Amino acid sequence: MLYSQITMGQETTTRMLIDKLALYQKKNGGSSLPSNNQVKAEHIYNAIRLLLFLFIVNLTLGFGSIAVHHTQNDHGACSCHFCHTEMG
Repeated sequence: MLYSQITMGQETTTRMLIDKLALYQKKNGGSSLPSNNQVKAEHIYNAIRLLLFLFIVNLTLGFGSIAVHHTQNDHGACSCHFCHTEMG
């Protein structure tokens, strides 16, 4: 029922069904339901894991592109900062 309302774009009906479901869970879930703070903490945790993954991917791609640049270019003809910085 909920899925069909979502796929049809019935936002008002979908919100009403979700609210009814939340009320039912609060009424019948007892102490097994997480608190509002626990739910917020889990949302933050899930967002951070995704951001950490994206950070690692971007960092890896960045270093990889620098490595490819330096292995494929003649350093005398290159004008990038990395090729003209004195090491040590």
